[in-house]
Amino acid sequence: KYQSRIDSEARAQQAGAKSVLFVSHRLEHLTQARRSFGLVLPKVRAEFVTIQSLRTNPKMLAEKWDYLVIDEFHHVEADGYRPLRKLRDNGHTFLLGLTATPERQDGRDILEWCDWNIAYEVRLPEAIERQWLLPFHYFAIADETVDFAKIPWRRGVFDNEALQQELQVERRVELILEQALSYGFDGPKRATVGFCAGVEHAKYMAQQFNKRGHASVAVWGQHSIEEREAVYARLASPTDPLQWLFVADVLNEGVDIPAINSLMFLRPTESSS
Repeated sequence: KYQSRIDSEARAQQAGAKSVLFVSHRLEHLTQARRSFGLVLPKVRAEFVTIQSLRTNPKMLAEKWDYLVIDEFHHVEADGYRPLRKLRDNGHTFLLGLTATPERQDGRDILEWCDWNIAYEVRLPEAIERQWLLPFHYFAIADETVDFAKIPWRRGVFDNEALQQELQVERRVELILEQALSYGFDGPKRATVGFCAGVEHAKYMAQQFNKRGHASVAVWGQHSIEEREAVYARLASPTDPLQWLFVADVLNEGVDIPAINSLMFLRPTESSS
């Protein structure tokens, strides 16, 4: 690790990198990136900001940054990222985009941002083969507790309020719990994350699991980063009884919590991943 840090510092100095602006739309991503940069490039000036705060800080956009790193790069086609084009086009900033999901469902091509230049690409099967990512087992469970055909659509997707109401049935809770327990987990204790259709659905699932004697918590986007990290620490602790975490609008991308050993997708999705 020490030699790796020296090599990284040498490469950064050779490239003339003295300042880095790291941008993401999630606080968790920035917290993790700050820790990693502190270990690998402690002498490089680095600022870690959300795209939301950057839009209200024109001084930071006016500065000359050696590197602009955009995490979860597939979001750059959103309107809020347009101010970053000025940094990209100013002639002295090197742009690096990072994403694990480069294909957007709306068909827009994010590679235009970097002149269709892919510096490095590795897909999920290869990353698992190289032991960079853990292999996983995927189980699809037939869900006959909900009639999805009767849920109305709005702009090409399920009406979220109606969807959440339909998903909040005790028969479905029993099915989910039965299947999750039957497939088990690896590690000193269970650390399961359930992805829900919305806040009310996440609250309902946590309430129902707690009612059945399984320590659970619901977390969603309005919780502060401190509150979220405290819950993640509890989930990772072998001595803490918390084993089930139900989430809405968080943990969807770019979060590193090694203790998690099982996932449950409890909502419809069109994501190929």
